Amino acid sequence: MEEKTEDQEVDGAAIAAEILNRMRPDAKQRIVSAIAEQAPAVAEKLESKLYRFEDILDLNAKSLQLLVASVNSHDLVLSLKVASHEIREALFGAVSTRRKKLIEGELRTLPPVKLSEVEAAERRILITMEELKSEGKLVDTTSTGVYA
Repeated sequence: MEEKTEDQEVDGAAIAAEILNRMRPDAKQRIVSAIAEQAPAVAEKLESKLYRFEDILDLNAKSLQLLVASVNSHDLVLSLKVASHEIREALFGAVSTRRKKLIEGELRTLPPVKLSEVEAAERRILITMEELKSEGKLVDTTSTGVYA
């Protein structure tokens, strides 16, 4: 008697992202960089699963301030265009009152932008975050700090 087998689709990028997210930040960054050199399209798909904009909420206050100071101001404004209230509050809490007012003014006057532009700005911010993490400059509150 023949056994019936069923094909299942597997999201390889999501599985790889889950594995990579359990690794040390420097090791994760090396692997993603190596993949990007060999297969840029695969790396882009992996990065879209690996880094979520909500991950910035896992940073402590000092780390969030460093991240905000390290990213392009226009990228920050674009990312806030569709950000949740929680993310907006966290990012606004990481800047001076003066800078917050400038950003709010830019948000009010910013014309409609393509969602793909916002997502690209978010990706650039997340890449900066990962680079700073791998350099040991950011503290992720979800990390135990213990690696084998």
